[in-house]
Amino acid sequence: MILHTPLCDLLGIRYPIMQAGMGSFQGLVTPPALVAAVSNAGGMGCLGGTGLQPDELRATIRQIRALTDKPFGLTLLVPAKTSTEGGTRAEIRADIARRFPEHRRFVDSLFERFGLQPATVSM
Repeated sequence: MILHTPLCDLLGIRYPIMQAGMGSFQGLVTPPALVAAVSNAGGMGCLGGTGLQPDELRATIRQIRALTDKPFGLTLLVPAKTSTEGGTRAEIRADIARRFPEHRRFVDSLFERFGLQPATVSM
C-alpha cells in the first residue's frame, strides 16, 4: 500500500517523507547529493541553510538543482534571541557563544560524547 496524503499533493511529492534540513555548523552542511536523492526517490529533500553565507547558499542550491528537477526544501533557522551586533560570521558566533555559553557547552559535549571532530566543507 502506498501512502499518499494531501501534503503530497501540496508539495508535489510522491511520498509524505521529509528529510530534515541540517544546517551548517563548524563546516558541516547537508550534502546536496542527499537532498537530491530524497527528492528523486519521491520525498521532500531539504537543505539546511542555517549558517551558510548567501554565496554558499546559492552554490549549494545550484548543486542540488543539477542533481534533481524534483521539489526540495530549504530551512533557515533564526533564533528568537541572537546577536544584535554586526560583523563577520566568526564575530557573530563568538558573540552568541559569549551570550549563550550553555549552547556552546552542549554542542561541545555532543562532539566529545560521539568522538566527532569538526569537519570543513569547500564550496
